[in-house]
Amino acid sequence: MLLGCLSACSSGLNAGLQTFTLLNRWQDPVRDVPLSAALQYLRVTTNGRPALFVLGYEDPAWDATGVEQVWYSSAGEVLRTREGRITSVLGVPAELKGLRWLSMPPGWSHRLVAATYAQVRHLGEPDSFGAVETVTVSRVAHPQPTQFAINPRASYRQSDLVWFETRYATTHPAAFVPQPSLFGVYMGQGDVRVVYTEQCPTRRYCMTLQEWPSSADVKAPAP
Repeated sequence: MLLGCLSACSSGLNAGLQTFTLLNRWQDPVRDVPLSAALQYLRVTTNGRPALFVLGYEDPAWDATGVEQVWYSSAGEVLRTREGRITSVLGVPAELKGLRWLSMPPGWSHRLVAATYAQVRHLGEPDSFGAVETVTVSRVAHPQPTQFAINPRASYRQSDLVWFETRYATTHPAAFVPQPSLFGVYMGQGDVRVVYTEQCPTRRYCMTLQEWPSSADVKAPAP
């Protein structure tokens, strides 16, 4: 699948990465920089520093029950997400090499109030390898996201989103326990997806991810 994507869309991906070079020089992807309508983008801040990533391809998830989105930056970082959750971050000094769900997370929906699942985070640190995390997902009132940016091409507003918080716990004494994560979920008719999230996938990296449309292609929320 990867080879097919690289063959079919390499020109578009290269154009997107050239755009990222310009964005990274400005350090401000909110500015009016031309984006390709053929590509999908994420506005990513890492420890407060903004940049854009481009969607390279989608890959079947390791458990064959879904897909992961694989995103690239102009600096060579590779980010994988699944249902808005970061499953790996590669090409950075402190990598998240993988995330495995031992039980399935709940689906994002209006009916979700609270739920718990388990996962294992692989940071490449022998002393914490195999540590099981218990993850609690709770619906929360409208928070104040730290890096939510206004995109004039997006028809949703921050107040249109349904918000969830996840908290992590483990009994492993040496394991990394992330700070709570935040997810802003767009729930339109037949269209449910995470459009903004704040997560700390490793000890040294806290990130925000925000859907960054290149055209006004987001539907209005369901009544």
